[in-house]
Amino acid sequence: MKKIFFWIGLLLLPVLAFYGCSPNNSGFSLPGGTNTFNLGGSGGTSAQGPIRPNQAPTPQPLPASDSQLAPHAPHQIIIQYQNESLNSIASSIKATVVRSFSIGTNQLATLQIPSNASIVQDIKELKANPNITHAEPNWYRFLTQTPCTAPYPCGSGYTQYQWGPAAVKATSVWSGGSLGDTGDPAVVIGIMDTGVNGAHQDFDNTFGVSSLGIPAGFQNVLAGFDYADNFTGSEGSGTASCPSGLTPDSSGGCYIPAATNSDQVGHGTLVASTAAAQGDNGDPTGVAGICWNCTIEPIKIFGSNGNFTSTDLEVQALVDAASSTGTVSSTGVGSPCSSCNLPYKPDVINMSFGGPVYSNIEVEGIDYALQHGITLVAAAGNSANADYSFPAAYPGVIAAGAIQPNDTIAQFSTQGPFVSLVAPGVQMYGASNASNSSYQEEDGTSFASPTTSGTVGLLDSIILESSSPIPTPDQIATILDNYATKLPGMNGANWTQTYGYGLLNVLASSQNTSAASDMGTVKVTVDVSSSSYPVCDWDVLLENSSGKAVSDTLTSEPSSTSPLGTTSFTPGTAYFFLVPAGSYTVVVQPPSYASGISGFPPSGCWNGTSPALTTTTQQTAALTVTAGNTPCSGCTASFTF
Repeated sequence: MKKIFFWIGLLLLPVLAFYGCSPNNSGFSLPGGTNTFNLGGSGGTSAQGPIRPNQAPTPQPLPASDSQLAPHAPHQIIIQYQNESLNSIASSIKATVVRSFSIGTNQLATLQIPSNASIVQDIKELKANPNITHAEPNWYRFLTQTPCTAPYPCGSGYTQYQWGPAAVKATSVWSGGSLGDTGDPAVVIGIMDTGVNGAHQDFDNTFGVSSLGIPAGFQNVLAGFDYADNFTGSEGSGTASCPSGLTPDSSGGCYIPAATNSDQVGHGTLVASTAAAQGDNGDPTGVAGICWNCTIEPIKIFGSNGNFTSTDLEVQALVDAASSTGTVSSTGVGSPCSSCNLPYKPDVINMSFGGPVYSNIEVEGIDYALQHGITLVAAAGNSANADYSFPAAYPGVIAAGAIQPNDTIAQFSTQGPFVSLVAPGVQMYGASNASNSSYQEEDGTSFASPTTSGTVGLLDSIILESSSPIPTPDQIATILDNYATKLPGMNGANWTQTYGYGLLNVLASSQNTSAASDMGTVKVTVDVSSSSYPVCDWDVLLENSSGKAVSDTLTSEPSSTSPLGTTSFTPGTAYFFLVPAGSYTVVVQPPSYASGISGFPPSGCWNGTSPALTTTTQQTAALTVTAGNTPCSGCTASFTF
């Protein structure tokens, strides 16, 4: 397991309180001397690219009472556990199991506690159990749309056409005349949202384009899955009730057939059409998404309430997406996975939602999807402040802020050290769920995000057409960052907290797909082969050449714990995503528990101060990220306390 820590809180005027301490840069070399890790490429030459900003803050400490918690599912706690039965854990706090699931080998569950119990107190009790590695409220995530406001209110003239595609130069790419230039149906865009009106006329190609091999009547909204309505996550449980047109599934959710309206709210349909409504399809009143012919997979995690979802549903959907083996051909013929909740594996997932609280469980799901090659794009948020919004602020996620038609930042767009770029997000016009021929208009970073996701789909299509492999999330982020257009509001800077690297530029990105070598994924495995004290967690820090912590990961995989006894561990793995080419130092050390995170260390584990460790407490290794993006192999740091 891991919890991502970053030290950039001191650089902001944060709304949230962040905790952390600067790492000690002194230490000892790893056994065998200094090791250099190469992320691929040739000649050890680093490609020159922008320095990506730090992205994620420290998880917030547990407050003193339930009344101080951020919005969450009432009376629910999510746990990650091992070496103990779920029923035993649940009964220890008089809870019932809502659903259980896994992230790789990690076992997770959502627990419902009695209405008169305290979430805060029950979490403290759970964290005292050494078999529980995470326990947190089931946080809510909210849609990031907002009503049209001045200076560009709805109906003020921009509804007569789509200004977004031209602003990001997508229209120049569409004129190329080949399959990749308007999207390849083999590229799947997952719309994690309120569902999609898949029967809408703008997702149907009336005439077809024979020269591209796309048949007449091609409908690009695939089958999907509904996690929002009565989902239990228990195999064989069935579902008592599903929305009209959806089919109960054996996993306890609802299967969404292709070309079905699964959206009772409308948000997901507008998001989907922004990314991939079919252009030039015989509909004279319609719109065009950035990636016309990419296919859309509805991943419904917001129900009829239309405003909030819980992180456990989001994480389950991310894991299912990463695990699916379903594919689509370039003619739009699908080979769905019959044994998976999600019939198809997405190449990119759009997440037009967010919330203010870091979730250890959510970041595990995010990392799992990234490790399986899915590019993740999220709305930066609508707080109008220098804030954090999750999942956009997690490392590896492309965070999209919103601009107005005059290329200035939208007044609602969240700013901060995690913003990757900006895209149109004001007066966004597109398909509606109200009928198969109706349209709607909204504002929000919710729509800057699918503009970016559609661009990812288009880049994947162009690269796929060249018979090259689909790029990794690191490669895609490199391209988008390097070729974003600098805006006047950036005042000559390469990156700002308001605009990120600038305005999404689809044309420049599509012309420079070979620039996918500036960033890499660093994988560091920490193996505690023996220990005189039961240290149940440890920090793995990645520092740049200036000694500044780029990221700080707390990772632990204890197989057993006993006070002051020899403890054996299975290796713990720390992932660092979107690491720019350059020189770094990996620092491995016991964690500091002075950060105020409630419930750490677990019962029976070293508490950070007593007893004093009498052997090496920190070790370092050199790491060089070079041009190339293959995951680092052999990045293993071994040490003994």
